[in-house]
Amino acid sequence: MESFLVGKLCRPLMYITCKLHCLFTGPVVQTKLGALKGEYLTVKGKDTVVHSYLGVPFAKPPLGPLRLAPPQPAEAWAGVRDATQQPNICIQSRPLFVQLLQMFAVNMDIPEISEDCLYLNVYTPAKPGEDTKLPVSIY
Repeated sequence: MESFLVGKLCRPLMYITCKLHCLFTGPVVQTKLGALKGEYLTVKGKDTVVHSYLGVPFAKPPLGPLRLAPPQPAEAWAGVRDATQQPNICIQSRPLFVQLLQMFAVNMDIPEISEDCLYLNVYTPAKPGEDTKLPVSIY
């Protein structure tokens, strides 16, 4: 009976501990604008681990007087910026975007649609070699 109760109490506690560990851990990288906290991802079908940094700003949002004006540099931030959530996506047809995700069997939450959408999602090898030059792909 005692073993049964310990098992009933320990499992939820272990689950909560694991979730908290994942919540507060993740790669942190310093950029010119400030620090970013990303997350570790495993490449589907492989044992390869990558670092993921989502929603990295590359320019000020083109809102108000900045609308249709030349891009302005992004502003620095204090502290560590959470880079674990998909950023806003630029204005487009939401139903078409949903169809595209379904067509490629992508399972993700659909981000908000907004003009405030000048962000990059960056993926890097978890363990690059020292002074390794890595390819960059932008689309």
